[in-house]
Amino acid sequence: MEEHIDLFKKILTKIDDKVDYADIRAGKGNNTSIIMKDNQIQEINTGLSTVARIRVLNNGAWGFASTNDFSKLEEISEKAIKISNSLTGD
Repeated sequence: MEEHIDLFKKILTKIDDKVDYADIRAGKGNNTSIIMKDNQIQEINTGLSTVARIRVLNNGAWGFASTNDFSKLEEISEKAIKISNSLTGD
């Protein structure tokens, strides 16, 4: 994740004047998904995923978005802001 710190700082600086608070969290983890149909397991998948999540607080309302594509981090930051604003009527 260290290689993305400059990107995280850039995004947070860009949205600083649009929100009261923002943070970005990133991590890697194992995941397992199980698909069932009619009580029968159809598919099991496991893998390693890397995810970035952004939270924003604006006028008392939280907005949240996440992605596994770090090139979309700026896009999801705007999505989180829109979610927050939709809850406050801004």
